[in-house]
Amino acid sequence: MNGRSVDEACRFAAVAGYDGLDLVVGEPGEDYPTLERLATDPDECARLGETGRAHRIRYTDLVIGAILAPGIDDSARATQRELVADLAPRLPELGLTGMTVIPGLVGDMPFAEAEALVREQLKGLVNAAAQTGATISIEPHVESVTDSPERTLRMLSDVPGLMLTLDYSHLVWAGFGPDDIEPLHSRTRHMHVRQAGEGVLSAPVNSGAIDFRRVLNGLKATGYRGALTTEYVASPWLNQDAVDPVVENEAMRAELELLVSELWGPR
Repeated sequence: MNGRSVDEACRFAAVAGYDGLDLVVGEPGEDYPTLERLATDPDECARLGETGRAHRIRYTDLVIGAILAPGIDDSARATQRELVADLAPRLPELGLTGMTVIPGLVGDMPFAEAEALVREQLKGLVNAAAQTGATISIEPHVESVTDSPERTLRMLSDVPGLMLTLDYSHLVWAGFGPDDIEPLHSRTRHMHVRQAGEGVLSAPVNSGAIDFRRVLNGLKATGYRGALTTEYVASPWLNQDAVDPVVENEAMRAELELLVSELWGPR
């Protein structure tokens, strides 16, 4: 939420007419909670839960960080596994049963080495979370070890119990179409939604290549009942800030509301 505290983010979302938002953990010193504080402070999850309820905002997901990134080594990954194990039983205080971890960017690491690191870390995270019935998802994204439907399906096969936070924009950016992406629907726990095109990660709602009627019909066929989180952001990475996030999130929400009402009925 562009530097806002959780309270400010919930207030903004409520005033704008949204009924939920994703929580993304921050770095130490930021207003957003850190993974360490969520896992070790016995009052943090309860406090954030109260913040959401005070604004009538439900949390739709918790994004806990990356597996591959500068400064994340074996020690940091071990700490991440420990913190996830401690956090998992507290998720109900946030109204959640699962969380999303970002695979991270491959960078200069040999792909096979990066894929192996992510796979082994995900096995540890999934097993740690499963001890209390929680679920771990990954978001397939640009320049990660799950940057294609094929690589994503391979990771799902290698890590039993792993689920997906699916964002079509990352795969459409890379040139994949609906026939390629739809096999991922059955393992999708959460959805990020915005328009995109080949080589365009964040496109205006009225000019993208994604047929969201088809997307929602495909999800409906798999029994999906999770959230649909609009995700236009003011990030310069791959020119995501080329569109106005407030305007496009609102336009995307309006389109989704019409489609959901037509295809799903009241939710």
